[in-house]
Amino acid sequence: MSVRGAAIAGACLLVCHVGAAQSATGVAEAQAAAKAAPLSFQERLLQPITADFQQVDFASAVEFLSESARVNIIVSENAKKLGRPVTVHLVEMPLNRALEYLLKSQGLLFRFDEEAIWVATRDEIEAEPMESRVFHLNQGPGLVAAFEPLSDTRESVALQATRIRQMTTIRDILDEVIPQVGGSSLLLDERSGALIVTHVPYYLQQVETLLKQLDMIPVQVLIEARFMEVTVTDTKEWGLDGQLTGNASLTKAGSGDGTQGPGLQLSSVGSSLSR
Repeated sequence: MSVRGAAIAGACLLVCHVGAAQSATGVAEAQAAAKAAPLSFQERLLQPITADFQQVDFASAVEFLSESARVNIIVSENAKKLGRPVTVHLVEMPLNRALEYLLKSQGLLFRFDEEAIWVATRDEIEAEPMESRVFHLNQGPGLVAAFEPLSDTRESVALQATRIRQMTTIRDILDEVIPQVGGSSLLLDERSGALIVTHVPYYLQQVETLLKQLDMIPVQVLIEARFMEVTVTDTKEWGLDGQLTGNASLTKAGSGDGTQGPGLQLSSVGSSLSR
C-alpha cells in the first residue's frame, strides 16, 4: 500500500471511531436525561406503594406515603387531632387508592391541588370557597332510560315486555349523588350540552370523575335478523326414477288407509327390477 493510501485509510478509521464514540455518547446522554426527567404529578399519584402499618401513628403513616411517592401531602390540624393509629397492609397499590382506603377508615377526605394533596375533615372540605366550572358533555344532556315490566306476572327476562318508566339526564344523576351545600348549583344547557357546576373544589373533582364514567359514547350493536318461510307439502310430489326390464310390471294402487292419496307398487315376475 502506498503512503497516500495508508494515510487515507487511517483517516477513515479515525472518523469512524469518532462517529461511533459520539453515537455512544448521545445514547448515554439520552438515557440519562430520561432517568432524570421528573414524573408529573398525575404520574406520581399512580406510583405503586407497598407498606405494612401496625398501629402506626396517623401522621407518620401519611409522611411515609408522601416520601415514598415524592408527593406533597398536607394534613390540616383538625385532621391530625382526629387521626387514629393506622393498621393496614398495602401491596403495589397506587398512591391515590392507598390514600382513599387509609383516610376512609379515619373519616377524613382529601382533594388534589396542582402539586399537592390536602387532607381535611368533611366540615373543612365543605367550608372552602366555592368555584364554578363548565363541563362540556359529549352526549348532550345524556338521556338514560329506566324500564319497568308491563305485567306483574313472573316471566323470563327474555320474554318480559317492558316500557319506559322515566327518562333521566346526567344532571339528575349528579343531583342524587353529589350533596348540595349552601350556594352550590348544577345547571344544564341542553342546547350546547354544557354543564355548569358551582361547588367546593372537592365536589367539583367528584363531578369530573363521574362525568368520565357517564359521558361516554354508547356501544352500538347491529342486530341482523333473517326470516325463513318453510312450506310443507304432502308426499305425492315425490318422484322415483327407475328402469323395468324383462317381465316386470308396474301396478297403481291405493295407499291402504285412503288418507295419503294414490300410491305406486312395483312388482317383478321372473325378471329383475333395476333402478
